[in-house]
Amino acid sequence: MHKHIKVETKILFAIVILAIMFAILTINIIYSKYTKIVSLTNLENRIVLSIKASKLINQIQKERVVTAGYIYSLGMKHHTDMTRQRELTDYTIKEIKNFLNKLHIRQYKLDKAMGYLSRIDSIRNKIDNIAVSNWYAIEYYSHLNNLFLDVIVEISKTSEVKEVTKEIIAYSNFLYIKENSIAEREVGIDILSNYHIEQKKVNKFNALIIKQDVYRDIYIKYSSKSSIDYYNRKIQDTTIEDVERIREIILSANIGTIARIDANFWFNRVTAKIDILKGIDDYLSENIISTIKKELSHNNKNMIVLIIATIASIAIFIFIIGFILNLIQNEKRLKELIDKYIISSTTNLKGVITDVSSAFCNISGYTKKELLGKPHNIIRHPDMPKTAFSNMWKTIQAGNTWTGEVKNLKKDGGYYWVTAHIEPLFDKHGEIDSYIAIRINITDKIDLKSEIAKNRLKDQQLIEQSRLAQMGEMLSMIAHQWRQPLSAISSTAVGLELKAQRGDLDRDKVLRLAQNISKYSQHLSQTINDFRDFFKTEKEEVETSYDEMLDSVLNIVEVSIENKNIDIIKQLNSKDSFKTYSNEVKQVILNLLKNAEDILIERDIEKAYIKVKTYQEDNRYILEIEDNGGGVPDEIVDKIFNPYFSTKIAKNGTGLGLYMSKTIIEEHCKGNLNVHNGEKGAIFRITLYREES
Repeated sequence: MHKHIKVETKILFAIVILAIMFAILTINIIYSKYTKIVSLTNLENRIVLSIKASKLINQIQKERVVTAGYIYSLGMKHHTDMTRQRELTDYTIKEIKNFLNKLHIRQYKLDKAMGYLSRIDSIRNKIDNIAVSNWYAIEYYSHLNNLFLDVIVEISKTSEVKEVTKEIIAYSNFLYIKENSIAEREVGIDILSNYHIEQKKVNKFNALIIKQDVYRDIYIKYSSKSSIDYYNRKIQDTTIEDVERIREIILSANIGTIARIDANFWFNRVTAKIDILKGIDDYLSENIISTIKKELSHNNKNMIVLIIATIASIAIFIFIIGFILNLIQNEKRLKELIDKYIISSTTNLKGVITDVSSAFCNISGYTKKELLGKPHNIIRHPDMPKTAFSNMWKTIQAGNTWTGEVKNLKKDGGYYWVTAHIEPLFDKHGEIDSYIAIRINITDKIDLKSEIAKNRLKDQQLIEQSRLAQMGEMLSMIAHQWRQPLSAISSTAVGLELKAQRGDLDRDKVLRLAQNISKYSQHLSQTINDFRDFFKTEKEEVETSYDEMLDSVLNIVEVSIENKNIDIIKQLNSKDSFKTYSNEVKQVILNLLKNAEDILIERDIEKAYIKVKTYQEDNRYILEIEDNGGGVPDEIVDKIFNPYFSTKIAKNGTGLGLYMSKTIIEEHCKGNLNVHNGEKGAIFRITLYREES
């Protein structure tokens, strides 16, 4: 096995070395292809820049023509055409600037051209005011065009593709032909529009023609055969013949012959020729872009094929190696996870353990060695009835799955709860040959249920404790209330006895005294009824109202509170009835009233009062108990509802009153109990809700 692993390692190492060598070779090839693609892409951007420069030249040429007409007419003509043309020129300028900013193209003599272009607004202002001569304006526009033509020529030098380089050289020289043709048109108009011949202008006219011939020769030399054929087809036009004929007349410098030529005719003929040249310009620029795109496409395809082949080879290699390693790792990892986290065991038909997971060992406290070969009832807890397992065996022996909650015994005598899923395993003949059990630990869940039950019992005990404390307080209050009526009854009885001894009784007086005794007795009886009802245990909600509950509570405590010089102010505005646990809410009200009484007495408040206020907001029934005892200190306001927290340590306070009050209102009655400080003291607010039908 060890040798086998070493052989596999050597093979894998050799494959990795070959893969690295293959990757290095292909990366070099891909990089060279990529470099060429980048170069062609940059060249394409430069050509696009050339085309945009050519468009700008064309717009400047048009602006130059209308500007010449505007200046020649002293501003009387062509103003609208000039304004419109300037907008077109500005739009083209904006395009070329945006293009340069976007692609960050190196400035091929652009700095000088763009700098000279920045003067265009100043020149235009002078033109608007006829503050420059026609020649000055034409010279500015012509020089500007020449600068941008130089940019195009400079771009032609950056090409590394021979065919493209020749096309760019041909194209740039063709643009010079077009530029000089336009300049020829302006000079020709100037000559034909005057009544005398200026030899200087004729010489300039002749120089422009010579330049066109020179640039045409260079264009023919470098242009492709298809471009030359296209050029020759386009110039086979009578327009070109008319232009040649008028040229000869102008060059003759014969004033008589020249005078017979209409300047407008010359303008129209040359403009038609320029339009032909513009069509050739578009063809040449598209042809260059097409050539570059073809070259780019060819290189892209080659590189894509190479990349795909490389990626495919690497992917296949990685896939094969990864697949093998992944299978091994996954199987190992899966076994580890199952063993670590799944509480599982396998038994034979007699319930003897044949296999267990590590998770089973961890939760039971036994080692694997201690469990294998032992009957499964080694972990049976005595709390589990035998009937439960009898039912389980019947189910799985019938070939079905059994599911249930089981309490198991740990090795150390502890316990744990699981949800067990036990099902039979079948052999190839369909016969049961073993059982497998998968378990989920639910100990925390069971313990939580038990803890919740204990807490509920504890809360109930605390409530009963609170009831007993309140009962003692109420008995004290009742005893206090009974003194006056008992004293009155005693006095009335003594009076009757004295009058009887003196023989001084009359019928009316006896009836009146008897009625008084009856009234006092009824009051005592009602107090007993209220006290008895107050501590009845309610199983169901009853229909009641705040007025009804407050009458019952205040009937017991009002006299006691007022005898301590504490006023009770009532603002009762909630008259509707609602369902709740009336006696429990009355206990909370009593507790809040007693707390308010205690704080007022403890702090010896002058003109002490307790304000009881009720009101409704939609489906909310609100009762507020407010005192003028100074409020709850900020540092403890968030703690007063905590169990066993008390501010009455000196008076043996248990700290259960407010805690149990909050429990009653929020858990039993599904309402809210909270506290906040008002202007004079604390305000406890009970909010109960009416269920929407």
